[in-house]
Amino acid sequence: MELKKKISQKASYYRRYLKRIFSKVLLAKVPPHNIAMGFAVGIFIGLSPILVFQIIPVLAICMKMRYSKLAGFISVFITNPFTFIPIYLFNLSVGAFLLGSWIDVDIGSFQKAIYNVSISSFLNLGQDTIIAFVAGSLLVATLASLVTYWVMRFFIISWRKNREELLKKLAVQQLRHPYALLNKKILTKAKKNRAFSKNSARKS
Repeated sequence: MELKKKISQKASYYRRYLKRIFSKVLLAKVPPHNIAMGFAVGIFIGLSPILVFQIIPVLAICMKMRYSKLAGFISVFITNPFTFIPIYLFNLSVGAFLLGSWIDVDIGSFQKAIYNVSISSFLNLGQDTIIAFVAGSLLVATLASLVTYWVMRFFIISWRKNREELLKKLAVQQLRHPYALLNKKILTKAKKNRAFSKNSARKS
């Protein structure tokens, strides 16, 4: 039970942390296009055949093009210690399907190379396997980044629009009932104080 509780607490902590970072991205004074492009660049590099130091080209591109660096930083971790093996195997499968009978792909050697996380083993896979992996990765990365851009752009515009409407409604309510929000805070605090007093009385 204690282990489950600790896991649940850590999971909730990471959820809150990610939510704060994501909110920071959405609230940044940056056009939706730049934020969406930041996500798209991160996804493209994360799914591309660049196996190491992926964050360097992401930040370099985002800084050069004035895209959201934080969005790129978040999305590039689509490939992480838990996901890179299935992603790379999928990319290889796409490349093998795309090139068909023109090449001879050694999936077994490829699996060993990525399981061992060995660049030297990867480079010794053979030309056909490397070509299939690169081709599949570029295709998957391109399609995924395009989808990411349009989805995130639509989401950011909608989220900001809804937030502005909500803030306007709150502003109108505040003008009509200037003490309404203050009264709610006072009542909430009073309830907490009463609950605390009851608990103290029971203990005593």
